[in-house]
Amino acid sequence: MRDPVLSAMAFELARQRKIVTPGILAVLGERIDTITTQTPHAISALYLAGGLGPAARPVLANLDRALARVDRNREYYFHKTILDTIAHCRRK
Repeated sequence: MRDPVLSAMAFELARQRKIVTPGILAVLGERIDTITTQTPHAISALYLAGGLGPAARPVLANLDRALARVDRNREYYFHKTILDTIAHCRRK
């Protein structure tokens, strides 16, 4: 999952199968910590976190830090995507 080329496929497989392990969450948190702007890798990480929903709560702090790094004025829709992902992870 750490390989930049294969991670999007691995993240999608984990999302589809709802596979949640401490290792996957660790890699997901690491990937979210690199988010500063919208990239395909950032989108795949957010898509996984949102798809896992409450099971991805361990990465909420990572998502909050990413939200603080992304300029809301320059990347409004991407900023909103992060907010939506946080909401999916926090829902009951």
